[in-house]
Amino acid sequence: MLMVVAIKFRAELPFILFLLLAVFGYLMPATAWFSSIPGDLGDSRFNSFILEHFYAWLVGAAESLWSPMFFYPFEDALAFSDNLFGSAPIYALFRLVGFGREGGYLGWFVCGALLNYVFTYYALQRLCFSKFSSAFCGFVFGFALPALVLESHAQLMYRFAIPLAVSEIGVLIRDGHSRSVARTAFFVALQFYFSIYLGVFLVALVVAIFVSLLLIYWFKWRGLEGGCFYVFRQMSWREIAVVVSSLLAVVVLLGKYMLVARAYGFSRSPADVISMLPTMGSYLIQDFSSLYSFLGESIFVEMRQEHQLFVGAGVVFFAFFGAWVAVRDRVVIGGVCILVLAIVFFATLRVGDFSIYKMFLYLPGVSSVRAVSRIILVVLFPLGALGAIGIDRCSCFLSSRGWGWLKYVVFCFVFVVLSAETFTYSSYTTPVSEWLVRKERILNVLPNVWPNSPVLYVQTAGGASWYLDELDGMIVAQDLRLPTLNGYSGNFPPGYLLVGEDVRNCLSPQNRIDAYREHAALAPGFEALMLERLVVVPSLACGVVRRVVPSVAAAFVAKASLSQEIGGPWLHAEFENRSERPLAFPANSPLRMSWRFIPASASSEEIGWLPRHDLPLIVGAGDRIKADVKIDMPSANGEYRLEVTLVQEGVAWFDDLGMKVGGVSVNVSRE
Repeated sequence: MLMVVAIKFRAELPFILFLLLAVFGYLMPATAWFSSIPGDLGDSRFNSFILEHFYAWLVGAAESLWSPMFFYPFEDALAFSDNLFGSAPIYALFRLVGFGREGGYLGWFVCGALLNYVFTYYALQRLCFSKFSSAFCGFVFGFALPALVLESHAQLMYRFAIPLAVSEIGVLIRDGHSRSVARTAFFVALQFYFSIYLGVFLVALVVAIFVSLLLIYWFKWRGLEGGCFYVFRQMSWREIAVVVSSLLAVVVLLGKYMLVARAYGFSRSPADVISMLPTMGSYLIQDFSSLYSFLGESIFVEMRQEHQLFVGAGVVFFAFFGAWVAVRDRVVIGGVCILVLAIVFFATLRVGDFSIYKMFLYLPGVSSVRAVSRIILVVLFPLGALGAIGIDRCSCFLSSRGWGWLKYVVFCFVFVVLSAETFTYSSYTTPVSEWLVRKERILNVLPNVWPNSPVLYVQTAGGASWYLDELDGMIVAQDLRLPTLNGYSGNFPPGYLLVGEDVRNCLSPQNRIDAYREHAALAPGFEALMLERLVVVPSLACGVVRRVVPSVAAAFVAKASLSQEIGGPWLHAEFENRSERPLAFPANSPLRMSWRFIPASASSEEIGWLPRHDLPLIVGAGDRIKADVKIDMPSANGEYRLEVTLVQEGVAWFDDLGMKVGGVSVNVSRE
């Protein structure tokens, strides 16, 4: 019995060694032994929010799957970015067994990394590679340097359906089984639900594989007789049903995204996409490796963080050796890998302003995939497979010459090289305590008394880290099961956050409420209802106005108009802060609007300001705050002037400090 265990252990030793390298060479340093989270406070927390929303929906704490209550009240905000449907159940499992948000995210991250390795190993085993070369390819696909660099973009972590789909194509070539077609379709659909980005790239990879197969068939390489092209005729109804179901699943998912994109007018300019295409220099950049950072020091590219494509000297060497062996021995799988790599490389390469990829931008949906350089995550599989071919052929050659012991020297060399590349990579991590501190900062300043049906808004101070404030609001609101005006995603609702290419500082919630009203074409009065529900957390960076000063008050411009819309009459007032100072008013001396009717026969000194209407507590520099108020008209007929002003309650009237009141002439005539 012990002998059997020892034999099995020896057989699986390569798998175990590379697994240990993955765990102790990357995962433990990247998580600081589960006390830190890979990545920064941006995308990692956004992914956490999306995963937590799925869990909340699963347990009945969230009503809508597609509307996670950020960017509130805009709907279908989940379709503004990746949805993580495929991997979210793993996060939910961690939450169900008692882990918190941060612990669940760490568990989800680690599981994704390990599953990539395990299933790539399994895929290579199905293609009859050796244990060592399978483990090598699994490690390259899961933990090569370009994969580690994207740790902040953990939405790309779950990609093990890629090797499974490609291995089924390999089995199809080898055995001609029609069930491999159904399995390939299933795994492609599964990858779309893991990540739409990688699903699109996998489809591109599959297309490149079949183009490569046609070329190899044309050149009559042995091992490819052409029978695999006719296997579709042999498919059973069950296999056809799997293919059709998989296709429908992808169509339903992408259809939802297309409808949302059309509703909100989402689009990307070709220039945005072209700037993210890899250049020749991109394949030499690896800034986070102390071993290879010198290679790309003098190379300049836009969005440099997306161009960290150098895979490591070891992987390059083994892949080139495998390519040489594949060409020399006419290995079909090797030939496919070479052609696929060439197709992807030249199709996506940007040289100056020229790129073949520009032709694909006119295809529906292609321009939505902005970071094309991330296709490297898919390319790692054929790259690792080439290395595996080289390692196996080298091992067979040494064994046939009676130098079997030398193959273990080769194995050790391969393992040492990959270990050096892994251990010299510097992870960017954020302590779990920082996640918790940012939440506590918001929770500690929330008011004790809340309005009915509260909506949270955490003010952003703008600047380079504006998105951190947005994510603070999203996460705190999610923990409290509240909707929030805050939002951060791959896309933004129209008019919500961005002005040109700059993010405005100290934004007023009014801007976001107005953006929704305009988008939904709602009647006047919506803003007032929303403002009554708001729970505002001002930013300390914006400062709190204890007493408005004359220079700021005088910089405000007031406008007024009157309409007789449904339920009217309505007073439409607008106040623009033309000062350079953002204002945040305390709750005990808030900003309000007042109005009055002055008869033509009276002076303004004779008529006081009596009515009040609450306005946002936050008014950014350059902001326009609007109010639509249903008012009562004077009882006597005649000519009047309707005027509006601002007041910081209990402190000062803006018109006393130099603001010119806004007004409009009104004729009251009752029969």
